[in-house]
Amino acid sequence: MPCFVNGRPSTTQRAANFILEDDSASSADPIAIAWTAPCECQMQQISWKSDAAPTTSENVTLTRDALAGPTYDNEYLSMDPTIDSIVDWTCLEGFRFQKGDVVKVDYPNSDNNDITVVVYLERIDS
Repeated sequence: MPCFVNGRPSTTQRAANFILEDDSASSADPIAIAWTAPCECQMQQISWKSDAAPTTSENVTLTRDALAGPTYDNEYLSMDPTIDSIVDWTCLEGFRFQKGDVVKVDYPNSDNNDITVVVYLERIDS
């Protein structure tokens, strides 16, 4: 008798999905995601939502803190939501992270808005 996991044969390769979330309502608790990738993975999407357009110019950043050292670190994304009074945006770029890299998302939130950031990543078999 074959074995099944979630309706699929147990021998079927399934990608692992990871969801990173953080929210902030004040500058005392800024957006500060720092997650170590357990495997090689690729970002599917990052979403940022604010209850009001920020007025203080500061960037939302997505960076790769590489396990291999600072020579390999990257700032993948840096966006200032005050430029176009942005309250809601999504980026669908497929940025990649290697096992041991730290996925970092930072935003100071000096305006004390209600902010939520969600990052979706998928394991990549190599």
